[in-house]
Amino acid sequence: MRRADNLIFAVIIGLIFTCAAMEFKVKERKLELMPMPSTASRKSGGEREIPLNELAPAGRIDPLPPRNPFKPPEWLVEERGERREPVERSIDLKLTAICWSAEEPMAVINGRIFREGEVDPSAGFEVEKIGPDEVVVKTPWGERRTLKLGEVMGR
Repeated sequence: MRRADNLIFAVIIGLIFTCAAMEFKVKERKLELMPMPSTASRKSGGEREIPLNELAPAGRIDPLPPRNPFKPPEWLVEERGERREPVERSIDLKLTAICWSAEEPMAVINGRIFREGEVDPSAGFEVEKIGPDEVVVKTPWGERRTLKLGEVMGR
């Protein structure tokens, strides 16, 4: 009984592979019989046939220059009649506390603790010097400002 089952299984597998091979040969033959035009052409506006090789430029096609995907194209900005300039963020700086420890002084500006030389990642200012009642900060564009305790300074 087992031998007969194995024989039937082998015959079925052989038939499946034979069918797959025949289907592959049929598809290959269809591709060979498919008519291929010697020159491709396109009709433009119903006038005359234009061979596609006449539409292609004579030389090599240069790739487009890279551009920022988040910036609108120049032609779109010019059509709208507007010119976008970068806008500086305005963040108020408020010195709320100065802490003197044994190692180094620290200042609390806008609710964050800074040591001398640290840079704020969101606003971009750098704490240069911490004094007893004031802190000197350097703005991202190089300007030095002095913050006094409890005073709010707009940038």
